[in-house]
Amino acid sequence: PLSQLDLDPYPYEGLHRLAGEFFAREGMVAVDLKDRFLGKNEQDLWVHPTDQHYNHLGNRMLAEGIHEFLVRRGLDGRR
Repeated sequence: PLSQLDLDPYPYEGLHRLAGEFFAREGMVAVDLKDRFLGKNEQDLWVHPTDQHYNHLGNRMLAEGIHEFLVRRGLDGRR
């Protein structure tokens, strides 16, 4: 969820860990972009107060994080 990003401890840490363990156990590659969002004001990243999906800023943060992950892994299509 895109909420409670400023709380310490982050209340969804256990869910992130559980998902990461599942992906690892199943042999899947996953990237957790949680750290890009922690400490941010989540309302700045929402489409609307009643629609807490990522807006253009949140989507940019996701895209940049995925791109950085792919570059680190050499999977960005560049040779």
